[in-house]
Amino acid sequence: MKKVIIVLVCLILIGCQNKTEYRLDANVGDYILYGQYNEEAILWQVIDVNEYNYTLWSDKIIDFKSFDAAGSGHVFYTRENLNLYDEDKDFFNETYKEVDETERVEAFGSGRWSESSLRAWLNADGHVTYKNSPTKSSVFPGKRAYDTEPGFLSNFTEMEKTYIQDVSHKTLLSYDTFETLAGGKELHKYVWNKGPNNSVLNYDSAYYEFVEDKVFLLSIQELAELVQNQGLEYKKEATASAKKDFDTLRSSGNYYENWLRTPYPQRAVAVRTSYPEGNIASWIAASDEIGVVPALVITGHKLDSLEGQGTYEDPYIIK
Repeated sequence: MKKVIIVLVCLILIGCQNKTEYRLDANVGDYILYGQYNEEAILWQVIDVNEYNYTLWSDKIIDFKSFDAAGSGHVFYTRENLNLYDEDKDFFNETYKEVDETERVEAFGSGRWSESSLRAWLNADGHVTYKNSPTKSSVFPGKRAYDTEPGFLSNFTEMEKTYIQDVSHKTLLSYDTFETLAGGKELHKYVWNKGPNNSVLNYDSAYYEFVEDKVFLLSIQELAELVQNQGLEYKKEATASAKKDFDTLRSSGNYYENWLRTPYPQRAVAVRTSYPEGNIASWIAASDEIGVVPALVITGHKLDSLEGQGTYEDPYIIK
């Protein structure tokens, strides 16, 4: 009996010693197939390399979802049932001051990434706990409610999830009154209809907090530095499943508007977006007509399996 146990132990040890481990050696601009969504494999592009950690950005919009949901549960309405929607008034306009920001968030959702419905969904595996649930009545125009949808991480295998890294990153704030304020001395400046490079401006001195994520959206600075400045395409098409039974005016040709995680300054209800023509715009957080382009960081060290060449036609496949 003792001999059998010794033989088994030896075989196990030998098997472990002979196990092949792979290491990803990718460059900025390379492509990786990783995870799936709506039964489509997700194609990512490498936009940053830090030793063997790789920042991946989805090659296409995977879906159209609201950034947040109306805090009242009914878009356009406050908790006191006051309808804030008025075509003759602009909730971005400085002259529209009779409503405070708390009431605006109740009606239009919040542009704060750390508390957003979209962040909660992207970072959840299975059931999602929301501050503001993205039901059909709390998003506008109510095409893509996702309150009952499992979290985005549910679309990855257990092995794939082990490679995804936690990231703590700087995220701007639209006001300086948040208890989580980590630094900054002024609001981020806003210019209309400029590209990412011309929209970074005073990013380094703007109010910010630190947020930890597994999956996130790019900030306006990351879009400029990691994408535009490296010659990568930042205008986004949408996957076949994202476009199915969906129509929006917020597009140009094959390109669609998509969310960043940077808020619109001075208004708690709006978020910066990357517009299909290549400029930076903004829109209300409760809109479900804006595209979602997730990003994440994976380790490329000690992989169980690695295939492909890293090209668009033959991307790396990690299993």
